[in-house]
Amino acid sequence: MKWNHGKFLIAAAIPAIVAALPGVTFAANCTNGVPNGAATWDPTAYVSRYATIGDGTTIAAGARVGAYARIGTCGTIGVNSIVGGKARLGNDVSVLNAARISASARIGDRTVIDASNVGGNSVIGADVNINGNSVLGTSSRVGDNSAIAGSRFGSYAHLGISGTVTGGYVGYSADLGDNVTVDTNSRVNRNDRVDSGVHIFNDVYIGSYVHVCQDVVAGMRLPSSKPYGCN
Repeated sequence: MKWNHGKFLIAAAIPAIVAALPGVTFAANCTNGVPNGAATWDPTAYVSRYATIGDGTTIAAGARVGAYARIGTCGTIGVNSIVGGKARLGNDVSVLNAARISASARIGDRTVIDASNVGGNSVIGADVNINGNSVLGTSSRVGDNSAIAGSRFGSYAHLGISGTVTGGYVGYSADLGDNVTVDTNSRVNRNDRVDSGVHIFNDVYIGSYVHVCQDVVAGMRLPSSKPYGCN
């Protein structure tokens, strides 16, 4: 459904009006990823008249959707969650528990952002799970099938396909390849480069401008500007 200058541009205006009535119980409005009806939102939610909301999407109490945001079908925008202006969310995306998607971020299909913040202009792939009060800085990049829990990403940080960061820190302009794992309390600093498939175990500290080519065992400290395990 789309509003433009106060007028509905596609059908299903009646379900939208019903959805705006107090006391409506919101539930998933899709079956196996197929919408059963128009988008619905709680009367306490704010949805910009210039936003585009896909069929089957539900927007809960206190949520906000900014101008020119686009949300695909079968999405869920949870209580007090925010989708910033010009953000683009794919189909079946969940933004839950006061999560925040900042302006112009792009989120792939079936991704879950739970109680976490995604910075503006970030690009998050499909089938990603970001939770545990994680914070991703401006212009972060996260590949498909990745998982981030309780972690912080600096601006312009990149995590490749199927990467995992749990309770770690990834600094400004760090570049992590595909299938990289960063465990609890480990820190990857600014402008570091971590090759695909590398596992950084618990309590590791990696200085800035380090190229990491092999697994880093728990508790290691790698000095800045020196490659580790590279030929």
